[in-house]
Amino acid sequence: MASPLKIKNMRSLKELAEQAYHINREKGYTGNTEQEVNIPLKLLLIHSEVSEATEAYRGGIGVGDRLFTSEMSTFQSLPDDEFVKHYKTIIKGTLSEELADIIIRTSSLAEELSIDIQKHVELKLRFNSLDDKVKKF
Repeated sequence: MASPLKIKNMRSLKELAEQAYHINREKGYTGNTEQEVNIPLKLLLIHSEVSEATEAYRGGIGVGDRLFTSEMSTFQSLPDDEFVKHYKTIIKGTLSEELADIIIRTSSLAEELSIDIQKHVELKLRFNSLDDKVKKF
């Protein structure tokens, strides 16, 4: 198993974006300059995560059934080899994992493009709260 990257508890979307980008950069998944970023490919990868989330939802595969919030801290404190084994058994392929992948891929791309995703989410939430024409489902 590869040497694990240090994962810290994040308190903001900005920290999540920075950490996701750092992990992707360490693994060689990012460009070195903005010109090297394959934006269409990255957007397609985000879309593929949305498709995987849809399939998990349709299959009724949600992590809520198998891992409760009260168990999260115990789960996260497992040694790396046990964590990976349990992750693959409990979380892999669930709606929760796919939603996390969407956020990770999106926030990493934002960081790669020097977009402060936290500020943009805050602005968009404010706009949505004030705009009468926000789309309804």
